[in-house]
Amino acid sequence: MGKISIIIPTYNRKAKIIRAIDSVLSQTVKPHEILICDDGSTDGTEVLVRQIRNTRIRWVPGKHTGLPAVPRNRGVQLAKGDWIAFLDSDDWWEKNKLEKQFQLIKKLQVKAVCSNAYIVNPHSDKKERLYFSKTDVKNVFGFNELLTTNYVICSSFLVEKRLVIECGMFPEEPTLKAIEDYALWLRISTKTKIGYSKTPLVHYFNNPDNSIRTVWQNVTLQKKVILRNLYAWLIGNSNKNNRNALFIIKTLVRYIENMVF
Repeated sequence: MGKISIIIPTYNRKAKIIRAIDSVLSQTVKPHEILICDDGSTDGTEVLVRQIRNTRIRWVPGKHTGLPAVPRNRGVQLAKGDWIAFLDSDDWWEKNKLEKQFQLIKKLQVKAVCSNAYIVNPHSDKKERLYFSKTDVKNVFGFNELLTTNYVICSSFLVEKRLVIECGMFPEEPTLKAIEDYALWLRISTKTKIGYSKTPLVHYFNNPDNSIRTVWQNVTLQKKVILRNLYAWLIGNSNKNNRNALFIIKTLVRYIENMVF
């Protein structure tokens, strides 16, 4: 199985982050380390985290950028694990999240997995509904399916570190703010199928008022930006590390041609 590094990016989440950390510490499969990757918090988050007496926890400071990709990439670069799991600091996991996902990796022979999630009401912290309906996603999906819809909830993703590095980590361009994770998942899907657990293993804290994803109101424009980024990455990496790049580029071109912008 190998060592697992958990990466939790944060910015002024003092009121929420302990719940996220506790959900990792209570896992039935224990991680090697938990990297709290800060983006310049000013609300005392650092003091609170440093009060937790656990040698697995590492505080990773950084200047404020407002780009989630930056603290996540900092964590990836410092991670000592063979596997990386991402968790946003206002979300939390079921206790058997990692255990269930490693069972899925072994069963499906994939190098990345994700799961469904419970959407949580920001005003009551109660589970509202499933993020995806039970029939939306297959047990295993690949590039073609992901190209149509982003089925990966960031806080549910577990992946080999080697793949994240090979795929250039999260793109840090400001034009991809809040959708940089989708850009990376698409790159990873060119190298491995992605396993999916229909059983929710994550609690997704949905607060549109404080979410940076609200910057994207135009879904079509969002997809256009992502596809341009993916196309540039495929062209730049086709000869180095992507045997299927030519086929994927052709698929991507056909998809773009059929889109209405």
